[in-house]
Amino acid sequence: MTQESPISFGVLLLSDYQVLDSIGPIDLIYNITSSFVTAACPSPAIAAKAPHITFHFISHSLSPMQPAGGPLQTPTCTYTTCPKLDYLLIPGQDPIAPLEPGVKEFLLERYDEVESVLTVCTGSLVLAKAGLLEGRSAMTNRVSLAMMARLGVVPKGVKWQLKGRWTVDGKVWSSAGITAGMDMTAEWMLERFDREVVEWSWELGEFEPRPKEWAKFDYILEGIEL
Repeated sequence: MTQESPISFGVLLLSDYQVLDSIGPIDLIYNITSSFVTAACPSPAIAAKAPHITFHFISHSLSPMQPAGGPLQTPTCTYTTCPKLDYLLIPGQDPIAPLEPGVKEFLLERYDEVESVLTVCTGSLVLAKAGLLEGRSAMTNRVSLAMMARLGVVPKGVKWQLKGRWTVDGKVWSSAGITAGMDMTAEWMLERFDREVVEWSWELGEFEPRPKEWAKFDYILEGIEL
């Protein structure tokens, strides 16, 4: 994908999703878009390298969706009207909630289409329930994974990673709990977009991403049998 090509970025809105799972990565990515950088960055050379990105907020209908906390989010398209996507972000929801109608079909239809799927927190469980993490390495929220292990409802066939901040397996990027999604997204941005643009956006936001190996919360899953 060339820098000039318009990028279509989808965000899946499910019932009671964790708002920071979505808003954190979206804000990081928005801050490197051409429209934002051109208006905010004093360097024309940096602005010239910023990508053109359009966000699509996807749900079962166009009715406002209520996250677990925070304001309503209005979808811009439905599973059936969503345009072609280059990337898809899946924020997490209740880890033991069943898949909502239409979600599995949408993910199965779009999985091969996108270049990357980014899941934050329990968003990886949505992919797992759709059968798209079979045999893959993935991460999810540690507290949720420990709870599911005690209940005996951990999705099988997934190589759940217990240490670190995020993991990558093929096109699937998955992070641990909530704020780990921003650290994961930061690395994903560096791999796909101009480093000078990305680092300028971090300077603007006074943001310093933690490394993949950051281990402060690894203890949560010590002794847990999956």
